[in-house]
Amino acid sequence: MQDGLGTAAEDEAGGGHAHCGAMIYLGDNWPERYRNSIFMHNLHGRRINQDVLRRSGSGFVASHAPDFMRSRDPWFMGVILRYGPDGAVYSIDWSDTGECHSVRNTRKETGRIYKIAYGTPRVPEGRIDQLDDLGLVARQLHRNDWHVRHARRLLHERAAGGRDLSAARHELQRLFAEHPDVSRKLRALWALHVTGGAGDDFLTAQLEHENEYVRAWAIQLLCEDREPPAPALAGFNRLAARDPSPLVRLYLASALPRLGPGARRTIGEALALHGEDASDQNLPLMIWYGIEPMLHENRAGFLSLAATARIPLLRRHIVRRVTEEARTAEALEPLIRLLADGNDPAAQGDVLSGLLAGLESQGLRNPGLPPSWPAAYASLARVSDANLRGQTLRLALIFDDPAALSELRRQAADAAVRAEQRRQAIDALVAKRPGDLAPFLITLLPDPATAGAAARGLAAFEHPDTAVRLLGQLGQFDAAARQDAIQTLASRPAWASRLLDAVETNALPRTELTAYTARQLTNLGDEAIAKRTAALWGELRSTPAEKTRLIANYRGTLTPRAIKSADRSAGRATYQKLCASCHRLFGDGGEIGPELTGSQRTNLDYLLENIIHPSAAVSRDFQLQLLETTDGRIISGFVIAETKSAVTVRAINEKVVVPANAIRKRTVSPVSMMPEGLLQGLSPRETQELIAYLSSPGQVPLPPGLPAPDQR
Repeated sequence: MQDGLGTAAEDEAGGGHAHCGAMIYLGDNWPERYRNSIFMHNLHGRRINQDVLRRSGSGFVASHAPDFMRSRDPWFMGVILRYGPDGAVYSIDWSDTGECHSVRNTRKETGRIYKIAYGTPRVPEGRIDQLDDLGLVARQLHRNDWHVRHARRLLHERAAGGRDLSAARHELQRLFAEHPDVSRKLRALWALHVTGGAGDDFLTAQLEHENEYVRAWAIQLLCEDREPPAPALAGFNRLAARDPSPLVRLYLASALPRLGPGARRTIGEALALHGEDASDQNLPLMIWYGIEPMLHENRAGFLSLAATARIPLLRRHIVRRVTEEARTAEALEPLIRLLADGNDPAAQGDVLSGLLAGLESQGLRNPGLPPSWPAAYASLARVSDANLRGQTLRLALIFDDPAALSELRRQAADAAVRAEQRRQAIDALVAKRPGDLAPFLITLLPDPATAGAAARGLAAFEHPDTAVRLLGQLGQFDAAARQDAIQTLASRPAWASRLLDAVETNALPRTELTAYTARQLTNLGDEAIAKRTAALWGELRSTPAEKTRLIANYRGTLTPRAIKSADRSAGRATYQKLCASCHRLFGDGGEIGPELTGSQRTNLDYLLENIIHPSAAVSRDFQLQLLETTDGRIISGFVIAETKSAVTVRAINEKVVVPANAIRKRTVSPVSMMPEGLLQGLSPRETQELIAYLSSPGQVPLPPGLPAPDQR
């Protein structure tokens, strides 16, 4: 079980994904190679990680350096790192084995503080609070930033107390003007600001400074009181249009919420024209957060940004927000004209994506046919980009364009069309729910390319032939389509009864009835179905004492020797069947549940507690919700988006948008979405293989002939 702990594979991963107490070392005791690196406690790895920071665009990226420290104490759980006046670092150790998701052994009375020093630290002479004003100014040049920050704090307190700091400000202005190191210039600038020596005129002049960091900080300090003067606003506009620095543009974007509507519009429009920032890790969203209020301040100006912006994310989000607020076809008309008048496929794709996202959030309601739609549809139907044509068809379907239904049916049934495009056509038709769609979906079940999508889609229609046709076809479906069909059968009581008949008569192997499906059947609220499910599957809930005994039993068979000798490749196949629909591990799997790659997978107790008793500690993000629709369907999953008009639920095999007026009953379950009983259908060997794979340091191949995980 311990295979991987302390190995090169563990070191390469840094010990795990949970970190605490980030510190950028700016002290003066540790060797120079550690300066400006970021250090973090790693909870799972019982170590201190070191990352090297590198400038990238408007921000920084970090790359893993050799771990700074590792502890052999199993109780070590570092939470805070701070360097002190002598440059040494203090590490607070919570000292507890109940780390992260665990709820056992948590203690409040333990804890330790360590001091990490290089050699013998030099003890600073005297107390910093006994220095005179010029002495505090001199500390702005200290190599240890602890002295810099506390000296600046004391200057701030003395200025707030009414002390005359004119001599100190004069010296700070000299440092700012003359010191060649920009970090020292910034220290002088910050100290001037807190002592009242950096007025609007001074800061406005710094907007033209040669260094990007000084320009950026001038922007931030000018906006602190939310009332930058007119010359500063003019400077902001110049910088937004012409400054070559993405850092300066980031500070301008950050300032947008503090500006009035007029300045927000002009500066936001200029920032949106920087197409070179489209892939920046910060700027697209920061600009979006700044300009979003324009929707209600200046709707016409906000909408015009959809046409002029050169950052795709901004185009998509602007169109989405306008669409969400639109209630009529006339309100959507300006967006449709963008499509009709455009000649850039990428921009048209962004507009289409925004329209579809906005309409989806409202339950895919039909606002009516905008006047310009026929012209836009005729133009977009001829483009060479298949994805663009597919989006156009989906939108046409929402608008009840009569040509769309027949075209989507043609695509779904045409074996010459790409399989993915056929599945998208089915999904679009199901979202529209035309009354005669179920018989058409049934005709698509024999085709492997469309079987899964058709089986999922049938859940939306209470058609009398669905159960018979799905059960009759199960043997021909691949594994993913078979689970889609089973989930559909488990969504309505009448179909669920037929599904249980098939299991009871061995027409369907009991192993195909996963723990998730068993819970779904129980959630239907039908007492007879719940009893039959319990008879086939076993009780899905047990007492804490029973779970404790079960964990102890598994712990007895899952010895380090058994785990080490188990076939991890076979374990991956079991993982693919039971877990991959919801969880990602080593880059494979779904995104319904938490990512597993960085969790405490090498801790057997952690694995068993979370598999056998997943509801012991349920994150709010993963609480199961049950929606009963007006036509009798039960949908289990968790809500990923919600508006007044619709609720979007992520289920195990699909994303479902449910109009608010189609929900009869809604229940929030206190239990985890992950069902209990996942191990009940496994043999001891299969359990050992699964645990071996879950605790492995890296990916292993699947057994020959087994397809890769389905990643919807």
